[in-house]
Amino acid sequence: MKPAGLQPNTIEVYSQATRRIGNYCDCRVENLTTGQLLNYFNYLLEDRSWNVVNRLLIFVKAQGV
Repeated sequence: MKPAGLQPNTIEVYSQATRRIGNYCDCRVENLTTGQLLNYFNYLLEDRSWNVVNRLLIFVKAQGV
């Protein structure tokens, strides 16, 4: 993660998202495939709201994943 210039709260939210994705996919975030991310997004859409998925997409794009 590239925390430079981010607020502490934003860094914490991004860190939590990273941990959750890694735990869900049972692998390091650096090794995630597009399919794994899509599966995770689908899981979130079933279990959470579109807003949660949208914030995660913003995070993923910011990381260049």
